[in-house]
Formats: sequence, structure tokens, C-alpha cells
Amino acid sequence: MNKQEIYRKAIDKWGVRVQQLKLIEELSELIQQMSWVISQDDATQQDLDFLREEIADCEIMLEQMRMLYGDEKVQIHKQYKIERLKRRL
Repeated sequence: MNKQEIYRKAIDKWGVRVQQLKLIEELSELIQQMSWVISQDDATQQDLDFLREEIADCEIMLEQMRMLYGDEKVQIHKQYKIERLKRRL
């Protein structure tokens, strides 16, 4: 089973609303962990591992949202934002 099939099964099993709420939960956990890492003068390897885990969780949920809301359309917006960032640099 590939990644897209796994995501589709998750959405089918738990439903769109639950997956949307799960994204919010994961983003909140990422914010908390990032805040912790930033506030530390010397973040531990464990702190950084927790941060990496939260980034991975968010990416998984965001990829499900891309499936739901149109990956190609998201990519168009992303490319625009990258070009805008490039101009600002």
C-alpha cells in the first residue's frame, strides 16, 4: 500500500472532520515544541527529536489535506509563494 492509499484509508475510516481536527492538534503540538526549543539556550537531542516527530506528524496530516483540497491547486499557491520569497531575497 502506497502513501496515498494509506491517507485515503485514514480519511475513509475516520472521516474528513476528524482528520481536519487532527491536523489542528498536530499543528498545536508543533507550535508548543518549537516554542520550547526556541526558549532553551541549549536544546537537548531529545528536544530536537520531539520537534522532528511533530514536524513529521504535521506533514502527514497536511498531505491528507492536500488530497482533500486539490494537490495541484495547493502546488500552484506554493509555487507562487516560493517565487515571491525569491523576489524578496
